[in-house]
Amino acid sequence: MMDDLQRQTGLAAFIDRADGIDAEEALSRADLHLAAMKDKVHKSLADSVQEIGALIGDAAPSEPDMRRLYHLSDGVLSVASLYGKEALGRAAYSLCDLLHAFGNQRCWNAAAVRLHHDAMRLLQAAPHPSADDSAHLLRGLEKVVAAFAPQRRMADA
Repeated sequence: MMDDLQRQTGLAAFIDRADGIDAEEALSRADLHLAAMKDKVHKSLADSVQEIGALIGDAAPSEPDMRRLYHLSDGVLSVASLYGKEALGRAAYSLCDLLHAFGNQRCWNAAAVRLHHDAMRLLQAAPHPSADDSAHLLRGLEKVVAAFAPQRRMADA
């Protein structure tokens, strides 16, 4: 429930105005905007996944590259599910967890990061991965993260 202060700002204030649009129209416009952005967002997701792959090396990345890896993964996580790529978003979340664990423990495992990248590449490229295949893949990533950060689990998110 919104309080009065929240309703005085943003979309809620515009909807409440006599000359504003109703909530149904606002949602319809938002859906149209999301649909218009779909191709651009899918390209951006592909570019982010590709850049993640380019940053993975055998040696631990520099601090700026580690931040970039995390930023790219977080960006994929933030938008993937809006465009029907929920499993890709979950894989990006898993990579964020893994990178966080590596940062905390001051360690690096290129194979674990590459595995996440490979999963993200598959999920990004697949138009409609099956729920079973996606779940199997995500369970595998969860096991990898658990090996490095046993206190953090994707299912707890």
